[in-house]
Amino acid sequence: IEWAIELISAIRSARSDLNVPPGAWLEGLAIGASADEQGKLERQNTLICRLARLKSVTVTDGPVPDGAAQAVAGGLTIAMPLADVIDLSAERDRLNKELTKVRGEIDKITRKLGNEQFMAKAPEAVVAEQRSRLDDAQANAEKIEQALARL
Repeated sequence: IEWAIELISAIRSARSDLNVPPGAWLEGLAIGASADEQGKLERQNTLICRLARLKSVTVTDGPVPDGAAQAVAGGLTIAMPLADVIDLSAERDRLNKELTKVRGEIDKITRKLGNEQFMAKAPEAVVAEQRSRLDDAQANAEKIEQALARL
């Protein structure tokens, strides 16, 4: 059951990252499923489909279709075609705009932390806060880049 929870969480995360409407039911394509994973999918199919909002999960050995969200759990990739659900170009534009904003924030904080006068005069708590903000911004940029790669 832990495997199913991990898979459902990955699918939900992929849906959320790409702004897929919560009420949308998607098709799922299980790509590269081992015999063991196929057995797990068959046993947990109803649970996975209901909680991940998938119409069905079809096992295939083909490539990931273009314009599909991808969720990875263990060695299994679930691809969810999105062409009929969201406007892919608008979503790419939104993510690129958000990535540009986050990269600007990263540059700003990096310059601040690279400024010797700031580092000499700022209290340690302020420096620690800036480092924390930098870590958060870098993690956010990585998440956005992964979402763009999924498209």
